[in-house]
Amino acid sequence: MVRQFDDASRKQVSDVKNWGFDIADILSAAHATGGHPQISDGDRDVVISALEDALLDRETKLALLADVKRLCGGNFQYVDSRNEEWFERVLTNGLSELDNEELAILVINPILLCRLADEIENA
Repeated sequence: MVRQFDDASRKQVSDVKNWGFDIADILSAAHATGGHPQISDGDRDVVISALEDALLDRETKLALLADVKRLCGGNFQYVDSRNEEWFERVLTNGLSELDNEELAILVINPILLCRLADEIENA
């Protein structure tokens, strides 16, 4: 189960990089909705940009994964995968093809992020 993020717990993770959006909000939304995280429309472009950086740059990807893990209390909470068609759709059409929930899942799901990075590298 994902931790709730009050002001005190946010201060404990103050060393999380400023990504331009709040990973803790995504995790809290996932918890509150039973596993259906969301990003706001206002954060969409920033999230896409951060994900593109993470998918193309290993150090950025590792930093994002470390921040998500730290915010999850040391254990990744979301590790489901997607089918081959999902990866093909993203490889063909880009991240803008994803809806806000799919983008949020990609931010907090290390398996999807790493697999998509591998697919991009091997394309």
